[in-house]
This record gives sequence, C-alpha cells and structure tokens, in this order.
Amino acid sequence: MGSYWAIFTEGMALSFEFSGRMKRRNYWLFVVMLHLLMVGLVILYAPLEQLFGPISERALLAAFLNSTSLAIGMWWAIAIIAASARRLRDAGRSPYCLLYNFVPIANLYLLYLLSEPSKAHFTSHKETTP
Repeated sequence: MGSYWAIFTEGMALSFEFSGRMKRRNYWLFVVMLHLLMVGLVILYAPLEQLFGPISERALLAAFLNSTSLAIGMWWAIAIIAASARRLRDAGRSPYCLLYNFVPIANLYLLYLLSEPSKAHFTSHKETTP
C-alpha cells in the first residue's frame, strides 16, 4: 500500500505539471486511487446529514461544503488532465489527443491511447540544453 500512496501523492504533487512523462502503471494506479478517494468522500458526506440534519437548512455549512467540494473537484480535474497529458506524452502521442474526450465515440480511442505501452524516449536538442 505504501507504493500506491507514494504514486498517488506524486501525482497530486504534479497536479499542475503538464510536461514530463508518466508510466502506464503509475497512471492507472493514480486514476484508481483518485476515484477510490472520491467515492470515500461521497460516503463520508452522507453521515453529515444524519449528524447535522438536512444540509440545506444550515446555510453556512452548506456554503462551506459546496465551496470546498467545488475546489477539491477542480483540483482533482486539473490533476487528472495533467496526468493524462504526461501519460500521452510517454506513449509517444500528443497531449492534444485529450481533445478526443469531447467527441462522443472518439473518447474510446483516447482510452486506447492512454493504455498504450511507453515508447522509447528520444532526447531532443531542447531537452539537453541547460
């Protein structure tokens, strides 16, 4: 479990890093851990209504929970987009392939691209100069 958590924390630390590469195993473990954490937070949200009553009746608590969940959701969305861009680059594809996500059937092709094995890394002149 320690290595899984290390992969997740590394992915979250690189939330706003769209350059670089991410191996296939690390990408899918990051995605699974992120979704498990989301499910866990949703499960924790239900007892709050039992504890405090209907959230809609408590305006301050509702505003806090809504704004917090919006901020966390935006952070996680950016983290998964950045991880997907790094994964596509590692598979030898352009990060612009993420735009396939907005085309109805082409998003299945994006899933295939994210599942491709890593390609050999060729160092360009830009990457070797200091």
